[in-house]
Amino acid sequence: PEGTPDELVAAAQKMYHELSSETGEFFDRMVNEKLLDLVNRRGKAGGGFCTSFPDYERPYIFANFNGTDHDVTVLTHEAGHAFQCYSSRKQQLVSYLWPTMESAEIHSMSMEFITWPWMERFFGDQAEKFRYMHMVNAVLFLPYGACVDHFQHWVYSNPDATPEARKERWSELEKLYLPHRDYDDMSFPKSGGVWQGQLHIYQLPFYYIDYTLAQVCAMQFWIKFDQDHDVAWKDYYRLCKAGGSRSFAELVKLAGLSSPFEEGTLKNVVGTIKNWFDEIDVSKL
Repeated sequence: PEGTPDELVAAAQKMYHELSSETGEFFDRMVNEKLLDLVNRRGKAGGGFCTSFPDYERPYIFANFNGTDHDVTVLTHEAGHAFQCYSSRKQQLVSYLWPTMESAEIHSMSMEFITWPWMERFFGDQAEKFRYMHMVNAVLFLPYGACVDHFQHWVYSNPDATPEARKERWSELEKLYLPHRDYDDMSFPKSGGVWQGQLHIYQLPFYYIDYTLAQVCAMQFWIKFDQDHDVAWKDYYRLCKAGGSRSFAELVKLAGLSSPFEEGTLKNVVGTIKNWFDEIDVSKL
């Protein structure tokens, strides 16, 4: 991205004012009340996340800017989490402040797409390339996420499987879900060991598929915002205010989205994205 960390935050602040009055007020408070710890420094913990201080009705974003496009992702993805939390701060139960795990990533992944029109502020003439790679990675993530979930179901259905059997099963599933992958002469990934790098398999069993559900919902918001920004914003804001007061299926319906579980949803979403890809001249990126 172009600019110093302070310049990126200033650009984000202006962006959120232009997006809506609600996001403008939200981000002003994040900046003015020093609820953003974004810059990497010696001795600082790694990673990036959003949390909250319920008594003060404020979210908090922690990150480690490193001069890559991930810095901008923090200002969109984590801000999506934070805006949802801020919007639902008046929920009567503290347990409703955040959605349950299968719904929580909808707001953040959607905000990444919602802010697309402002990417020139951060990337200049490289903005279209950023958008292209963002969508490429979003689409490729869907079969990978399904592969991880399928693998976990097999692992728990076969508790006596040997390490070698697990590698063999992962390789089989990779060929099914990710046939484009070619590891050439890299022995470890070729042996079926790639799954070992996915921490969620160890730490949060069966959670990973939730990211794919959220991604399909986020892609629908991308389509909705392209068709009618005002209507799409009302749907998104309504979703954010609901917090965790409803189930995944109810939240999806509340936002005017089609459930990823409904037949035809994925086909329609990916079909629209394919048409978008077809109109891009990659040689000019």
